[in-house]
Amino acid sequence: MKKKTSILSEIMQVEKEMEMIIEGFFEATKSVLTVWRPNLDIFENDREVIVEVELPGVEREDIKIFVYNDRLEVRGIKRGYSCPESSFHFILIEREYGYFQRIINLPRIFDPSASRAVLKNGILTISFKKISDQKEESPFEILIE
Repeated sequence: MKKKTSILSEIMQVEKEMEMIIEGFFEATKSVLTVWRPNLDIFENDREVIVEVELPGVEREDIKIFVYNDRLEVRGIKRGYSCPESSFHFILIEREYGYFQRIINLPRIFDPSASRAVLKNGILTISFKKISDQKEESPFEILIE
């Protein structure tokens, strides 16, 4: 009977070690794999559509905006943060960071060359002038002012 107990305890020990290895792997790759979805609002009037994307802590140069006919893509990275001094360590991390991407189907075709994007106080505002022509065009990048 003693032999069965020792085999069982060895199996349980191996299982614990495997769990630690797997948890360590996912913890180590967490910052690489982290993807978050910023919140956004879309509203329109007769002349234009406006998209506002919440991007607190994201720098202007870390954002790319592309328009593909009736689709808008906003992507970039919110860079990680560190403790204020080396003597500090994290107790809790709730803020999201890492790569982000949102692809939005817009209700109409727009003139991408007449589009405008502004980043202010963590809100990216993208405005599109509506057009009636629906012609197929290649992707167009919108630069942030």
